[in-house]
Amino acid sequence: MHHLIDPSTGLPAATDLDSVTVAASSLWLAEVIAKVALVGGAKQARRLLERSGTSGVLVSSEGDRVNYEVVSNSEISAGVPRSGGSCHGRRG
Repeated sequence: MHHLIDPSTGLPAATDLDSVTVAASSLWLAEVIAKVALVGGAKQARRLLERSGTSGVLVSSEGDRVNYEVVSNSEISAGVPRSGGSCHGRRG
């Protein structure tokens, strides 16, 4: 369960992702994109990362299987953020 609340229900927002980590040109940008990507789900997260020129790791799970997807864009070189990164996810 994560800490991003859906205001219409008062409960954690429904999502098919367990965790999103984003590397961006600034910390505030990474923070915002990570939150929006987590709540938006995998499909919207991929599009958001591509359109924003940021890179990220999307983590989801199905039963005992954990899936990792790396979305890499030119904004971040060699996997090292120039100035900011942020991670949002569910806490067990």
